Amino acid sequence: MAKNRTLFLISSFVAGFSLMTVELTASRVIAPYVGSSLYTWTSVIGVVLLGLSAGYYLGGFLADKYVYKNLNWLVFALASVSVFIIPFIIPFGEILTTWSLTLPVTILLMSFLFFFLPSIFLGALSPVILKNYTNSFECLGISAGTLSAFWSLGSIAGTFITGFIFIGYLGSRATLMGVALLLMCVTLFFYKSKIQLIISILFAIVILIVLFLSVSSVSLAQNTLYSKESNYYSIKVADGVLGMDDVRVLFLDFDAHSIESRSGKFLGGYPDMYPLFSAFKNPLKEIFVIGGGSYSMPKYFADYYKDSKVTVVEIDSKVKEAAEKFFNLKDYRITTERNDGRVALKGKDKKYDLIFEDAFNSFISLPWHLTTKDFAFLAKTRLTEDGIYAVNFVSPTKGKESLFFRSMLKTFREAFPNMYIFTTGELSYYPQNVVLIGINSNFHQDISKIKSNLINLKNGQWLASHIADERNYSDDGGVVLSDNFSPVERLMMPVMNRYFKLYSDFYHSFLKLNS
Repeated sequence: MAKNRTLFLISSFVAGFSLMTVELTASRVIAPYVGSSLYTWTSVIGVVLLGLSAGYYLGGFLADKYVYKNLNWLVFALASVSVFIIPFIIPFGEILTTWSLTLPVTILLMSFLFFFLPSIFLGALSPVILKNYTNSFECLGISAGTLSAFWSLGSIAGTFITGFIFIGYLGSRATLMGVALLLMCVTLFFYKSKIQLIISILFAIVILIVLFLSVSSVSLAQNTLYSKESNYYSIKVADGVLGMDDVRVLFLDFDAHSIESRSGKFLGGYPDMYPLFSAFKNPLKEIFVIGGGSYSMPKYFADYYKDSKVTVVEIDSKVKEAAEKFFNLKDYRITTERNDGRVALKGKDKKYDLIFEDAFNSFISLPWHLTTKDFAFLAKTRLTEDGIYAVNFVSPTKGKESLFFRSMLKTFREAFPNMYIFTTGELSYYPQNVVLIGINSNFHQDISKIKSNLINLKNGQWLASHIADERNYSDDGGVVLSDNFSPVERLMMPVMNRYFKLYSDFYHSFLKLNS
């Protein structure tokens, strides 16, 4: 009897481990289709909790009604199968993105499709195990408490191991296969007939084969050069974008983070604005860039400002590896620090001539802690006299969908009343890269003088046509973003709802699997 009770404790640990592993992996599964945002985590957690609630009830009902049946084997087997099929139904996520739905609804439906059923069966394990573990009604409390403790310990182990090891080294699909295999292995201790034993062994072998294949082989899209999951992103590098063979793109999750021409062709993207900063301060000796990606802007800085020292903070080492392998990063004099941009800047005691914040992937994934006035004031304390702080993000600048822009502008003005605005788009009512430029000085240059000075620089005509005085833009209706209140997803929701499907079509138009 003691042996059986120990087996139930182990089973409870495995169930908790599997649940948290699946829940943490869920965001990585969804991110390549809809990005990683507050809405992603809200949907995943909500769906998993709903599934658990249904599972707890279902498991309790079955445990009481079929007390003498072999429910442990059955529920563990169903939990294993439900987790096993997740990677096979992931392609249906692309179909959901083609429907005319808002982004939150799409994420919610995707969460239900992938994770509701596994959550039900994983939740059903708790009352089923408890029913078999409890000796009598008198010791029900200690029995439930002991099982809950082992379940929680398993959840803790699943959280740390998945976050620190599984996702970064195995990837999301192999992690799910590993969970399915673990759950099926538990059924081997609960079988009561030869047919149950045969089913468990055969299915465990199938999972093991699929697990091996998922780890040893990667199916790349037709024009995808690189695909890798890290602890932070699903990373892809693809060629042949925008109808130009020499254009290469770095995707981080669902977001086109960096677009470069391998031949050096002028694309008119925000990295081409690099000469602009010399109109405000020259020379630029110390340059600090938050966010690496393909390192487009840091590479331009290193080339153009010959005597400068360029330091980049990139939190993901695998992003740097992709930049070195596919975007020629090794050819440049650039120092990289692996850290969060805000943490890194706070730990500095030196001053910079230029701090360029380039960590906003798109209009979907927004690191809110880098949008606040608290961070803007922190950046200001790290600038030299006349130093420049610039932040790049995506938003319309006018119209009903420009609420995020107006909030960023209102926030930025609090720290940098002496500022300018650079936009890359021709139409202010459409999403585009916007760069807010703050000067650590009370002297405000006339915009007409700046434009005349820009004409003689590289890309000068283009630079002059896209730089504007901030007084031409309104922040009416915007909110001052702070560490205490920074609702960036809500502010960007009008843009997400309108352009999500268009962007999704663009994303999937060239990431097609080889036939």
